Amino acid sequence: MADVLAPASQDSRRPDGLPAEGGFRKMSFTLSPGSLMKLGVTAVMESRSRSEIVESLIQEHLNEYEVIYEGDAASA
Repeated sequence: MADVLAPASQDSRRPDGLPAEGGFRKMSFTLSPGSLMKLGVTAVMESRSRSEIVESLIQEHLNEYEVIYEGDAASA
């Protein structure tokens, strides 16, 4: 789990320390062949990107904990 929460490399970050591309970060996951096929079929059938589908799954199903992001506390 530490890999998931690790900060983006310096190459993908802006000089001010914020992630590039509107706050999105590129991630890598390992999926079973069946899950990968389901994700691909769903993306085609719903005319959505795989990233959009994963984002909606996280928003809909991983809401047990409240996450508060206040930015960099050191700069406040």
